[in-house]
Amino acid sequence: MIRKKCINMNVGNMYPLLAAMLTARPWDDIVDERLDSLSTKKGANQDAKIAGYVEQYASHIADILNRVPREMLLLFKTNDCLRHADRMLGTPINTFIITGRVCVRELAAERRRRFPGLRSFFAGLWRWLSLEVRMSLFQLAAACARRPAAVTSAVAS
Repeated sequence: MIRKKCINMNVGNMYPLLAAMLTARPWDDIVDERLDSLSTKKGANQDAKIAGYVEQYASHIADILNRVPREMLLLFKTNDCLRHADRMLGTPINTFIITGRVCVRELAAERRRRFPGLRSFFAGLWRWLSLEVRMSLFQLAAACARRPAAVTSAVAS
């Protein structure tokens, strides 16, 4: 899925690097099957590791940023700023979820302006509902990953 979406953004086989850029995590953490692999706190060792990757792959990073659609650059920067604000404030707010909801709402509004009519309205409504279900499942999975194993197994039974 990650590969397919990255290829759609004109990144080609550099999808592991784009995914690492977006999550600020090494590729091995991204493909880790444990639900909490991306939600655990990063340590100083991992920050140094990522800084090393940035230095090593700087030309590839620049190439990726030149290939992706311009609108994606704005989203990447927004993602970076929000992740930094969350980290500095230590807040549990999931800005990814909030940003996703606002983006879908605005895309639906733009579609309604460009293609007025009932069909456009229902297409936008379907996309919005689909996103809400996905975001809710994402939040549930993240909440389950943060729970201790004993609590998770008690909830499952």
